[in-house]
Amino acid sequence: LVGLGALLVPAAAGAQAPPPPIATVDGTTPVAALNGRVLWSVRDGATGNWRLVSRDPSGAIAPLPVPPRRVPFDADLGPGPDGGPVATYSRCATDPPVGSPSTLYNRGRGCDVWLFDFATGLERRVTTVSARDASEFWPTVWGDRIAFARVYDGKRDLPYLYTRALAGGAPSVRRPGGPRQACRRNPSTG
Repeated sequence: LVGLGALLVPAAAGAQAPPPPIATVDGTTPVAALNGRVLWSVRDGATGNWRLVSRDPSGAIAPLPVPPRRVPFDADLGPGPDGGPVATYSRCATDPPVGSPSTLYNRGRGCDVWLFDFATGLERRVTTVSARDASEFWPTVWGDRIAFARVYDGKRDLPYLYTRALAGGAPSVRRPGGPRQACRRNPSTG
């Protein structure tokens, strides 16, 4: 027994402590990371709204200068057309209900895709992906391409995946997404 204890002590002494957490969040939120930048949503305790927050590669944490929303952002990070980091997310006329364990983004109404450019500090609506009779959500950008999910107003339970050039040009292309089945509704979230 003494020999076994002697083997365990050096192993424990050489073990590294886990790094400290970047942040503590109050609820379920998507997290995205790219080249040392991390992006997530934080709930404001006073209003209950969610702010989009970023940790830059130096470790500085700050909210992005974009309006808050009633649900966590469906945000992602990717390199934009010039290679610099951009964030993509949706914004809705009527936000979706918060589900358990996650938000049901396909239940939002009047949702469009937005892009935040970290180099300029500005956001813009990506008008090339908006359909008048649908809502777009869960966007992602890589270079000059964008991908996103879309639900049509008449078929809210059937999300479709699309891609297209970020700048426009050719129309969006619907991508195969496996067997078509309606999303199962959770009666407790609507």
